[in-house]
Order: sequence, then structure tokens, then C-alpha cells
Amino acid sequence: MLPKQFIPLVTVSTVGIGVAMVIYLRRKKNRKPLSQVQFGSEIRKQEFMFYDDVIPCNHGSFGSVPRRVFDIRHRFLQEYESSPDVFESIMKPKYYEEARLAAAEFLGAKPDNLVFVVNATTGINAVLKSLMLDKDDKILVSNLTYPAMVKTAQDVRQGADGTKVVYMDIKFPISSNDDIIEYYRDILSSDPSIKIAIIDHITSSTAMVLPVKQLIQLCHQFGVKVMVDGAHAPGQVPLNLEDLNADYYTGNFHKWVYTPRGCAFLWIHPKHHDTVKPLITSHNYKKSLHKQFYGQATRDESTFLTTPSAIQFYKDIGGMERIHGYTSSLLEWGMTMLCEAWGTETLSIPAGMRAPYMGLVALPMNYKQSDIISQWSPSVLLDMYNKYKVNTAPVEVQGRLWCRVSVNVYTTKEDLIKLRDAILDISGNQ
Repeated sequence: MLPKQFIPLVTVSTVGIGVAMVIYLRRKKNRKPLSQVQFGSEIRKQEFMFYDDVIPCNHGSFGSVPRRVFDIRHRFLQEYESSPDVFESIMKPKYYEEARLAAAEFLGAKPDNLVFVVNATTGINAVLKSLMLDKDDKILVSNLTYPAMVKTAQDVRQGADGTKVVYMDIKFPISSNDDIIEYYRDILSSDPSIKIAIIDHITSSTAMVLPVKQLIQLCHQFGVKVMVDGAHAPGQVPLNLEDLNADYYTGNFHKWVYTPRGCAFLWIHPKHHDTVKPLITSHNYKKSLHKQFYGQATRDESTFLTTPSAIQFYKDIGGMERIHGYTSSLLEWGMTMLCEAWGTETLSIPAGMRAPYMGLVALPMNYKQSDIISQWSPSVLLDMYNKYKVNTAPVEVQGRLWCRVSVNVYTTKEDLIKLRDAILDISGNQ
């Protein structure tokens, strides 16, 4: 006789999905309509799964999955296990296409130009490792480029004989978008060997919105391709990828659009469809762009399939207008409060260039530059969680330590006050 824990696996084809739906509908019945749920503690309790004592002030790093989207993913997994052959051959292609169409509509993209990838890092790896770079061709990055992307460029350099990586150093303060544009104009005009530039839409470490459309146009004037790293853009800023007209654009859904982690996209301009390949070569080799990126071995693609549900959740809670109204005002209040309490300041950029839901406040710690990572990361981060249950993200900018605060619809003023007090307590013990 089978152990009790295995019985549901045997009967899932006829019972499992039904049970899952009963649980899902029962939970849904006990929930307020999303349009009526108040942001802050109410939506956190109803829709998210944080431990009661966790203080989440770092949404930007890993996002958070709403319960109902989590339930949808679980339903897909149960359906898969109920009949793997039917799901893989018949149902998954249907669900995948529905997800791709929903993603395309949300992003202002034509479906034929869009494929799913597991994260923005994967998207950029696919592009850079598909390039046919000649000797002395150069890849442009900056000190604002996400570190994994810099390492990818370095890896491409090592694999392509003679290819080089150019590092542009952008200094703060920044007074306007024109400052950023001039940095790029100066380096592009002085180095015709640059063939592709990696440009963040919203920088990770400094939470700054870059003028990507103008930078794309500028790069194209110099014959330079543009790979936009939009990891933090979907859900924070409006997107119309066709109008943006980059060569390549990648972004995550699992940060600000509420999918499970491991759900992202890569948009590829039609003129590059024949040259970009997925990192894994599989059965659809040399077929269409969409087919080559679909069905990478037997990986779990249920995260992709949740995209329509996550986008619907995003819309049902009020979409960008309501989310922005709550979150950006909370962030502004919180950053002002933290600056006053810590006796520090925010990063010197114009308010119009700040990311809507993330911002930097200088920490009241005076580590030497060489000690920033070694002293902060292992000890203070662990202490922040173990002692105070606060999640936050320290970053180093120009030799100084900052706190990147990122908030969402479930964040409260009380959370930011607890972050304030935890840092004051730690800094007083340094």
C-alpha cells in the first residue's frame, strides 16, 4: 500500500485539479475584491505571503508573488503532473502562446518580436553571445551597468579574440538627462570601434531612470547597436517597445509585475531575428525565433504561464496609476524621513530621474571604501535580518555606502520607521 503522502499523486488526474480549484475558489471567496483592498497592511495580509514579523523594504531585488498568482502557478504544476504528455504536447503550447500575447500587449510589443527568458541576465547573455564581433570591436558598459552584465561582456571579450570592453565612468551629481546624454556622446564620438552599448533603463545600484529613447537614437547615429537592460522597468514605467526602437530589450516580470521568479522577456528587433540564438540549442534549432526560445529542454516554464494572471493582478489593484500614486508618495515620505533621522542625504539626481519605487539614502556609517563590502555584507545584513527582521539593500556609490529603499503596495510607513531605527541602532554600535 502506498504511503498517504503519495496517494494524491496517483489520483491527481481526476481529483487533484478539482481539489486545487476548490481551495483556490474558497480562498478567493474570502478575499475582498482587489479594487477595494487598501494598500499597505491590508493588501499584505490578504494577497502576500510574508512572515508576520518580516519588514520588507527591498522589493526591487526579488519581488514578491501574490497568493492568487502563486495559486495559479501551483495549478499549472498540478495539471502538468496529472498528465505530463498531454500537458507538454497540447496544453503548454496553448498556455505559452496566451502568455506571450498578454506580455506583448502589456509591453507595447509585437508578439513575433518577443520571447520569454528566465531573467534579464539570460536575455543579455543570449544577445551578446550571439554577436559576431570582429577583432578590435568594443562593447560599451558603464559604472552604472549591472555587475552581471559587465561580467558577461568580459566573458564575451575572452571568447572573441581582440574584442574589448570600454568602461564609462559616470560621476554624481547629475543635474539632468543632458548630462547622461553628453557622457555617451563624448565616448561614442571619440571611439568608432564601439559596436554595441549596454544601457540600463533603470539602474539597479543607483535607482535612476536613464533617457533610453534619446540614448538609443544617439547610439544609432554612430552606428552602435543598443542592448537595453530593463530589469526594473516593467511595472515601474510605461513601456512601448516598438516605439522605443532599441536593437534588443530585456526586462523582468518577476520584480514589479508580480510573476514568480524566473519570468522575463527578450524583445528583438526584426532585423536581428536571424542572428540571436538562445543559450541552449534544442530540437527547434534553425526554426523561427519564437520556436528556438520555446521549450528549452524540460525546464519548468510554469512561471511564464502565470504572466496573464500576474498582469491581471497588476491591473485589478489599479494598474500603474494607483500603484504609482501610493508607492511613489510613500517612497518620497520615507526618504525624507530617513535623511532627517540619519543626518544624511539622497543621491544627487533630479527628482524626475529617480525611479518611481526605489531610491538611495546615504547610510550613517563611515567605512573605508575597501571595507564597504567586507564589513557590511556578511555581518550587518545578517544582523539586520536576525535581530530586526528588516530586509534592505546596501549599495556602494562613489566610495560611499547607501541604502537602496524599494517599496511596493504592501509597504507601510511603519516598515520604513523600523528600517530607520534598525540602522540607527547598528550605526550606533559601529
